[in-house]
Amino acid sequence: MVYSEERYEELEEALHTKSREFVNVHENDKLARTLHITTNELMRIHGEVKQKYREEAGRRHVCQDTFFVKGLHSVYALHRLVKHHRYDAANREVRYLFETFFLLRGLNGDKDEAENIYREYLEELQELGDVDKMEQALHDFHATDRLFGVWRREYDACEEVWPEVKQFYNYFSNRSSHPVRMIGAALDGNWSEGEEKQLLTLGLYMQYGLTRELLKTFNDTSAEPFIKEESQPIVKRFDQVLGKDIPTFLLDMY
Repeated sequence: MVYSEERYEELEEALHTKSREFVNVHENDKLARTLHITTNELMRIHGEVKQKYREEAGRRHVCQDTFFVKGLHSVYALHRLVKHHRYDAANREVRYLFETFFLLRGLNGDKDEAENIYREYLEELQELGDVDKMEQALHDFHATDRLFGVWRREYDACEEVWPEVKQFYNYFSNRSSHPVRMIGAALDGNWSEGEEKQLLTLGLYMQYGLTRELLKTFNDTSAEPFIKEESQPIVKRFDQVLGKDIPTFLLDMY
């Protein structure tokens, strides 16, 4: 086995050759292009909000802002994983996005709590002093437990009104999030039209949720009209490729 630059480039080229380009008229290609372009647009909108309205962004927005950005990176990862037929890992990204949406919804529902959680986090961070990143990562921040409680509370509230959400969540938890599950093992590395369509569609659903929560995060600032106007083409595109059949848990219906 040769660990050379040439060998690396050869393997990269082989991986690229087997990947999907999403440049044709296939329905899945349209879903993939929408997912990728929308991610870029949301990053642009978020960046302009941070630049133009940074003086209005306070501690009551920081947690939501942080997890929104992490969510966008997860959507980007989902697109790349589907492109290369890595469906197990892509399903794990969907679960992450699912939890991110409920966390954002809970934080936006009580921005005073969001501010308190962030303040508590800063205080704990200051108490740690000058520690390396490993120690910081291993520290059991109380804010982490509180954030978990926020997303779980929001999820439980949804389940009371829409019990099907439990089946939805359990599917992704059991499908790919635990190494003891064998389901789907034979699919990875080989194109599956059905898996591809499901993952891209779910990615767009979760992206729809992120878009709504971005607006809610800054709806108490003068950035709201800007976000609403800039996100209109995105929402219109969602309607075009997904129709009106948005899962209930992504709407204000519980």
